[in-house]
Amino acid sequence: MSVSIERFAADLTPGTTVLFLGAGASIESGAPTGDELARYLWKELAEADPPSTDLIEITSILENRKGRVAMVQALRRRFAKLEPTGGLLLLPVPPKNSI
Repeated sequence: MSVSIERFAADLTPGTTVLFLGAGASIESGAPTGDELARYLWKELAEADPPSTDLIEITSILENRKGRVAMVQALRRRFAKLEPTGGLLLLPVPPKNSI
């Protein structure tokens, strides 16, 4: 049974609704995949080829070696200019006073 986006948005109860999106939801907006982000972080902070592209492994190693602040700063640089496009722009945004 399909439901229009307008109907779906109207039926949401912001205080009890949780939106779950997969990691690929922001790729259309220029965000990296997990593998790409692992490679980016390693290149930014370790300045070498990464030992793997497993994001959990890479972030664990980098946090231990370089610290959390350095990793967060690298992430901020990577995501600073992203703007939502495509399907992300269709997500309903509840009024601020409804939560």
